Parts: sequence; structure tokens; C-alpha cells
Amino acid sequence: MGRKPWSELAKGVGVPDTRGFRACMADPATLAAIERDMAAGRKLRVDGTPTFLINDLKVVGYPGPGALRTLVESEFRNSQRRSGS
Repeated sequence: MGRKPWSELAKGVGVPDTRGFRACMADPATLAAIERDMAAGRKLRVDGTPTFLINDLKVVGYPGPGALRTLVESEFRNSQRRSGS
């Protein structure tokens, strides 16, 4: 995000309570939660958002609701075939 402060980015996208946002970002629990999520992402080889993991299929970016639904349904059918259901 460059050198722009997070609070400025928050204000730019319409976060109404920038004071609360700054307090949240300064809270060590917030940093710990972010670090846990980043570690989980690294373990799954996710290096950006949005990333969807549907069984063994990795979809980087948002393909739209129709395409996402089609992918989920297809993977569901494939997993049922593999399990013999």
C-alpha cells in the first residue's frame, strides 16, 4: 500500500469511524490476528486476495458470482465421483 497511512486509506474508502479504526490497528491483538491469517495463507500458498480454494482448485481473483457458483458445483460433483457417492 506504499507509504500512505492506513487511516487515510480507510477514510478514502468510506470508513466512518477512523478514530476507532486507528485504535483497532494499534491493538496488538489485531496484529496477532493478521499474523495468524498470513501464516495460514502462506501454508496454503495463498499470496493475495481474493483467493478461493475449492478442493484442490485455486482461483485467484473474483470470477463473479455465476462463475464461482459453477466452479463450486463442478468441484462438488467431482468430489462425489471420487468418493463413489
